[in-house]
Amino acid sequence: MTILKTSFGLLVILTSLNGYAQSSGAGGASEPTNGLAASQPDMAPSDVKATKKAEKLANRALQSDVRRALSRTKGLNIANVTVQARGGDIVLEGYMQNQTQADQAAEVAKGVKGVTSVKNRIRVRSTMTS
Repeated sequence: MTILKTSFGLLVILTSLNGYAQSSGAGGASEPTNGLAASQPDMAPSDVKATKKAEKLANRALQSDVRRALSRTKGLNIANVTVQARGGDIVLEGYMQNQTQADQAAEVAKGVKGVTSVKNRIRVRSTMTS
């Protein structure tokens, strides 16, 4: 959780610095050369890299938090479930034994701090007997 807070704080600071640099510039417009530069034209390549790294760290931390919450929930077997995080959006994919567990996994994920939405792509796979 501390990593998530630190990463988010770094992202806020970098964004604030970028906003200050844009408002205090000489007034000249620059032509962005790629999609990333188009969203933040005055950022130096090192700032863009740092921002991307902070976002990646925040996504990994949130992914870990969701996975930890799922693994601590009694009755859920998440061995065949993957968790992806991007900017607060969570995607759950994989297989579970029944729909009740799949629905419960989505509810648990929604309850994790920092999660803004959950896409539940968990499928139900019946157990096969020999």
